[in-house]
Amino acid sequence: MKRTLLFLACVLASLTMSAQDGLTVGDIQNSGCLSRTRGENEPLPTIILTKEGSFLSVQLLNYESNCATSDFNVTPTVSGGSDGVPYSVNINVVPYLPGDEAMDCICPYYVSFTVRDVEANSFYLSCWWYEGEVTLEEGKPLVLEDIWEEVTIDGMKYTLRKAMGRAMLVDGSTQKGEVRIPSELSYEGKDYTVTSIGESAFTENMNLTKVFIPRTIMNTDLSYNVGFYSDPFYGCTALQSIEVEDGNPAVCSVDGVLFNKEKTKLLSYPAGATQTSYTVPESVTWIEPLAFSYSQHLRVVTLTDYVTELGYSAFYECKSLEEVRLPSGLKTLANYLFGNCQRLKSVTIPQGVTYLGLKAFYCCTSLTSVTMPESITSTDYSVFEGCTSLESVTLSPNLSKI
Repeated sequence: MKRTLLFLACVLASLTMSAQDGLTVGDIQNSGCLSRTRGENEPLPTIILTKEGSFLSVQLLNYESNCATSDFNVTPTVSGGSDGVPYSVNINVVPYLPGDEAMDCICPYYVSFTVRDVEANSFYLSCWWYEGEVTLEEGKPLVLEDIWEEVTIDGMKYTLRKAMGRAMLVDGSTQKGEVRIPSELSYEGKDYTVTSIGESAFTENMNLTKVFIPRTIMNTDLSYNVGFYSDPFYGCTALQSIEVEDGNPAVCSVDGVLFNKEKTKLLSYPAGATQTSYTVPESVTWIEPLAFSYSQHLRVVTLTDYVTELGYSAFYECKSLEEVRLPSGLKTLANYLFGNCQRLKSVTIPQGVTYLGLKAFYCCTSLTSVTMPESITSTDYSVFEGCTSLESVTLSPNLSKI
């Protein structure tokens, strides 16, 4: 995946920092584009802090940026410092890209700069991938490397992001019954906040019946982004309910179904839930990929016309599903949308849909007829592969074959 850095910000919130109307940054150095290595020999992203008197040296190493430039604009600002509020020093490091000379390439670079007139040895650092309070010894460099380590605690495997004090649950496949994901864990004398669930942490765990997500869980990729971008409960056929602690910034639960915080995206319907029908709330506009997949008991799903997007394989392996009302605002039927829905008898494709994805009705063995609206202009391969009961397909006049 290509990434281009256009902005880098460091925020230093001093516990006791003197007021500076003219805070300066000096000794700016950079080496531009360094050679890029891969795999085990790839250099670790690193922050090095050194405090000497009133000078704080900040070095950023092996950070990825657009390599069209080796020049950087550095702009410091100061805020706070009154009524007991600690000072905040904002330092923006922006690659200088004159005109249209930016090149689409990625490489690591090195930047160092000095913050003058800093009195405190302890402050809050929020910069790039690190966030937390740091305490410096005078003249002794503090090296913060972005080190990752995998550990197993209480039968579950975690990835630790050691400098940040964060952990991601990556494997809970052996867990049974009701599982409560911890908000914190300890390893080798250090505490870690569990902030993420890996995208396949519980995939196809057929013994999981209920899961509790703490308020600390923000995402599925151990990054700063807040949000779930995959379903970590895919194929958990015994899972009856997903519960979320109040105050979680990323997700919530309604009647055991997992949504994003705003309830605009349905993320995961527990595959083992016993109800036979479900109506998606009106607030939902987006059904995530695999969201209803492997549902054991659902026969009827009603989607309101507010829904405009159905992710790929959203109903895959829903073998009891007989009926789905598709929304009028839908434009495409995603790949494998109804794959292996063996009891699905009929689907009305609404006017406005322009595209049918790869194997959208794969192995819908009870499907007998399909009528395509005039709006459909293209299809992918094998849309109706394995539909052994299909007797007739009325094509859109814009299609000659499928």
